[in-house]
Amino acid sequence: QRCRQLAACSGLKKLKKLYIGINERITGPGLRCLLQPFSQRLYHLSSLSIRSCNLQESDMPAICDFVGSSRTLDELSLYRAMPTLSSAACYRLAAALKANRSMTWLACYSMHINDDSARALAQAAAVQGKIDRLVLRGNDITDDGGTACLRSVSSLGCHRVDLSFNHLTKDILPEVILTLRAWHARLDTPSPGALSDYSLQLAGNRFTRQAAEMMSAVVASAAVKVNFGFASVTSGAIQDLTAAKLNEKCILHHGKYSQLDLTFLGMGDAYVEWLQDYLADVKAVESLSYGRNNLTAAGMVPMAAVLRVNLCIQALDLSFNNIGVQGLETLLDVIDEDGENSTLRYLSLQGNPLVAEHSPESDWVRVETAICRLVAECPKLELVGLGATDIGDRGAAVVGECLPQQSSLTWLGLGFNNISADGVSNLCTGLARNSTLRILSLSSNLLDSHAIGQLNGMQEERIHSGANHIDTIFVDCNPFPSETRLGPGGGKGGKPPIS
Repeated sequence: QRCRQLAACSGLKKLKKLYIGINERITGPGLRCLLQPFSQRLYHLSSLSIRSCNLQESDMPAICDFVGSSRTLDELSLYRAMPTLSSAACYRLAAALKANRSMTWLACYSMHINDDSARALAQAAAVQGKIDRLVLRGNDITDDGGTACLRSVSSLGCHRVDLSFNHLTKDILPEVILTLRAWHARLDTPSPGALSDYSLQLAGNRFTRQAAEMMSAVVASAAVKVNFGFASVTSGAIQDLTAAKLNEKCILHHGKYSQLDLTFLGMGDAYVEWLQDYLADVKAVESLSYGRNNLTAAGMVPMAAVLRVNLCIQALDLSFNNIGVQGLETLLDVIDEDGENSTLRYLSLQGNPLVAEHSPESDWVRVETAICRLVAECPKLELVGLGATDIGDRGAAVVGECLPQQSSLTWLGLGFNNISADGVSNLCTGLARNSTLRILSLSSNLLDSHAIGQLNGMQEERIHSGANHIDTIFVDCNPFPSETRLGPGGGKGGKPPIS
């Protein structure tokens, strides 16, 4: 009923984008009412997105009629719009797509699309000729369907393809190489800058370690981004990438890129050894992210070797793993070895519990020693994230004791550590005698109004001593009264970069 009322609204004349989402009360009749004015070309819609509604396959004709008749539709996105998109429904959608002359983006997420259906949609996109982004993410596509999609893609102008979270294996790699070769051929066009959006997403498939080792064979150029789920890297300058190099050992030129993001890929300890071999040859990586990968203290041994073989890494993100104090000690040993030659500037250990609540005193001594080494004996570190490491008031006290010896640290994250006014008192003693820190995160701790008063006193002491006050202190999500206010540089809200 509401859909019928909306369809009769004169305001639809100005509507360009329609999102029907997360509403199981919208069924086929309501959808048909909404789309009817646009199917009759009374109004001109450019974007239609349907997500998590209670539609059935019998409702697909209404969508297809609209797609086939529209001359203004630019984007169609179906995200779990119905439980399953059968082959018959996909063929009908493919026919509508061929009749459409305006659409540039087709996305079908998590609708159990099989190989035949994927082939039909990709071929229809090739016939239509204007699709530049094809997303078939989270379906039931195997190597056969993936190969058909990539072959169709290489024959048309489509340059953003997402086949993530299907059932692809390493057997599709030859077709990936051919697709990249076709894309690379367009680098000879007069305007190579137009290729800056090229990307191929293959994360979440069934690639083995062998596929990970072949990652270097699919990192094409600054124009092409390839995500295998093992890595998502974009090279810098376009170098001498040629078809000859593709044929020669199937290895593309690395180019120059500065970031390697392997976050949340479930790689664990095993793939760190592969990473060691890979980064021994690739010297341009300055930032390595290995967060949320179930990394343990055992994996920190080859991770330390990574830092030994690659002296260019300046930023290391190990957040939300389980390296423990033993893993931190292994990392500190490498930094100690490098001494003044250490290149590490940014280190995130957020979400790595260093000690359990009822651990024996010997464990606490190890943690305190490791924290002291990290804060006082790493002279070039500028950013340290120790949020959610369970260091509590004892850890905060150690940080405070060591801060006067730090001359490079500008950002410190201590959020989510159950730090109370006692820990803040010791921390402020060190902060008052430190002149470099500019940002401090104490979010989601146990700070009361007394702790806020201590922070204000510390800021005043820094100013009186001739040092600058700390620019920003994050204290959001703490139990102090709402009327409590921080002095200069303080702020109750805001989101720090790590903690």
